[in-house]
Amino acid sequence: MTGDPLGAYRFIIEIEGSGPTVTAAFARFSGVKMQVETVKVRTGADERGVLREIPALTTFGNVKFSKGVIGDSEFLEWILSAAPNAVSAATGVSMRRTINVTAIDRNGRSAVRWTLYEAMPVQY
Repeated sequence: MTGDPLGAYRFIIEIEGSGPTVTAAFARFSGVKMQVETVKVRTGADERGVLREIPALTTFGNVKFSKGVIGDSEFLEWILSAAPNAVSAATGVSMRRTINVTAIDRNGRSAVRWTLYEAMPVQY
């Protein structure tokens, strides 16, 4: 077998805390979604009664990582912090964290980066 065995992992995960560190790598990353709900309004000065839409609520979908490896105990502690009755993990890791997802190209260089603010694990 030739090549880098970790080459299949194209998404590097960093959890922000004391300093960004690579904590996991995954082959697949999907589900990046944002939806803005709007409210239809009409201004009183509009003689024609034209409805306009204004933004009201913004929601974000759950993202999914699959086929991965965890390389840091802090990542696992973060996942476990979302378990029922867990206020925080044993190490004091907060349940909501900023997660950086970096796509890696075929040459091992960073290609695209997403930042997920106040991310929380919901399934493992």
